[in-house]
Amino acid sequence: MSERIDPWDVAFGQPGLAERHFPAIAAAGAERGMDLGIPDVFLMLPEVGDLIRELGPEGSLAGFTQLGLLSFHGFQFWRAGQVRVPVDEATLRAVIADPALGPWRLQAPAPAGYVQLPRHQVWTLPAASGTAAAVDGFFWSLGAAPRLELLLVEGLLAESEAFSVFEVGAPLPREGHWGDVQARDVGADFANLLPGGELRGLHGLTTAGELLKLASRLFHHHERHGPLRDRAGAGGDRQSSRADG
Repeated sequence: MSERIDPWDVAFGQPGLAERHFPAIAAAGAERGMDLGIPDVFLMLPEVGDLIRELGPEGSLAGFTQLGLLSFHGFQFWRAGQVRVPVDEATLRAVIADPALGPWRLQAPAPAGYVQLPRHQVWTLPAASGTAAAVDGFFWSLGAAPRLELLLVEGLLAESEAFSVFEVGAPLPREGHWGDVQARDVGADFANLLPGGELRGLHGLTTAGELLKLASRLFHHHERHGPLRDRAGAGGDRQSSRADG
């Protein structure tokens, strides 16, 4: 089986792109005393505008907004050391089936990173198309507020190296996490969306609350039990997260 396409490589893999922009953004933010972990603050920098213009041609406001969100999460991912947390199918099923986490304050494996879900196991319904799309994973950034910012990556296609993103962000609730909330108004959280998908054990995401809940449960599992999957051979500048357990 061929190696999976990485959304970071698709967006920022052009030679020299990250090196041209991210250090300049970090330096500009430090010089101005800005908290670049806040999306609205990050997007105020002229240096971020330069990056967005290089990522894509000028177009609709929606396109500009998506590139801005991708730039924010790409920068946080780069600044935190490019931490990737892969999840295997068995762990995903166990995390979703867990009845309750109980008292816990959300902690992430790193200040920012990317959770890679098992291929074609989680699906969503993008508002733009209404056609089900496979979820590759999500970027996270945990700010000092504390506030969790997530960017879902869906519809990542090998033949076109294109994908869509969906943003979810919220301050941590009083309970400290979203792992025990009921996120859907009707039906079970993470229930399958595809015809016959329940026979293959597929899961669905239909609400922002479900993504926050899934992130909470995966981070909790990572903190309590260690890696969500062993990943051999991660090298170069690709850091695969490990917990001490």
